[in-house]
Amino acid sequence: MYPEDEGSELPPAAGGGIKSRVSYHLEGLIPLIIILIIIALVGSRLGFWDLGIPGLTKTEPKNLLIIGNPSFDTRFVLDQSK
Repeated sequence: MYPEDEGSELPPAAGGGIKSRVSYHLEGLIPLIIILIIIALVGSRLGFWDLGIPGLTKTEPKNLLIIGNPSFDTRFVLDQSK
């Protein structure tokens, strides 16, 4: 039903070179990069972290809990940023 020497006439598969390999991997990376950007923006909007991008994220004053007595330098820096 299937002759055994049918595949011997086929030409070897084309390697494509380095350019096709890079474009193949970039095609897979671009959606991942877009997904990561969307996750970062949504996480920032929900308040998981502050990206600090003006116009895209809203910055609000943050509370900081210091356990014990802070040094004079630490207190000075924190008082300046109020």
